[in-house]
Amino acid sequence: MTKNYACLAMYPFDELVGAYEGLWRVVGPDLPWMPSALHWPDDVHATWLDPACQLSQTCGWPLATALRDQVRVVGSFVYDVPEADGYCYRSVLLARRNVSFDNEMKVRFAANSRDSLSGWISLCAALGIQPNELEKRTTFTGGHVASLRALHAGVADVASIDSVTLHHVRQYTPGLVADLHQIGVGPLVPSLPIVVASTASDAQVRQVRGALARAVTDPSIHDDLYRLRIRGFVPLGPADFEALLDLVIA
Repeated sequence: MTKNYACLAMYPFDELVGAYEGLWRVVGPDLPWMPSALHWPDDVHATWLDPACQLSQTCGWPLATALRDQVRVVGSFVYDVPEADGYCYRSVLLARRNVSFDNEMKVRFAANSRDSLSGWISLCAALGIQPNELEKRTTFTGGHVASLRALHAGVADVASIDSVTLHHVRQYTPGLVADLHQIGVGPLVPSLPIVVASTASDAQVRQVRGALARAVTDPSIHDDLYRLRIRGFVPLGPADFEALLDLVIA
């Protein structure tokens, strides 16, 4: 893809596409140099280092590791979910109701990917187990919803789920979590960071921050923001994500 684009597709629910596009319609007039419409890729991870991607939402762990110095951090949305505290939130550890913890070494886990802050790093940190030890009992599913399906199907016993994703699943596909129960939460971490291309100037970063801050208070998209569970925006920089590296047990 060579044409420039912007992407806000980290929560890939069809029911939310219209709400994100409503948000972007308010943001756009303040950023005439940005694409006028959002792009909806099959693989959002591929957008993070795509030179054509002018704005994207990524995951905190890749930002603190592989994406360091490769993108510019704009900030994070403040989400209206029970596990949120300001711009930070916790993932939710869910288990099948009939799973036995009598022999913990037999408990099976599901995680979306090894570079997921909410699905993998938070799981390891919450359990106090090194990633290289836990992955022996983990099925990597490719997505939070897929991890929930693995629990629902009995393929895995426990998973750590992004709390915003969990809200949307409860809203749109409640049957997927009906037989699950919460057994814990992950550490408090920044919510998904919004980033722009490394070529963006300081002035452009400030403009994006201002546009997003204004958009999340715009009454004309109140219903869209409610559906997205967005109730604020906080400007952040790379230093705000550096502490995440301490979550991995040495």
